[in-house]
Amino acid sequence: MLFLDRANLLQFGRKKEIMKKNILLLITVLGFTQGLYAQNQSLTVSIKNISSDKGTLRVGIFNSQNDFMKKQLYGQIIKSKSGNVTVVFENIPAGAYAISIIHDENENGELDSN
Repeated sequence: MLFLDRANLLQFGRKKEIMKKNILLLITVLGFTQGLYAQNQSLTVSIKNISSDKGTLRVGIFNSQNDFMKKQLYGQIIKSKSGNVTVVFENIPAGAYAISIIHDENENGELDSN
């Protein structure tokens, strides 16, 4: 039997919301990368509605379903900021990619869950 107090429920709700945003962003990025034709491109990732400026944002780019959330091709770690943040990746070869964004509020380098 699992018991969750108010704090754990709020944290679970935030993580669920982040996962929804990651999935939406993944679908959007995959749609945009289909039209890339040049050899190397800049890839701009816009992260919106960040709820806290605690911790860091870990942005990873993956080019394989087998490697997703295991071995990123490119990555950046930036300081979290409430509101909106833009992350730019330069010289990315044309192709289809998936992106993950993790808000690591406690800066332990892990995707925490209950």
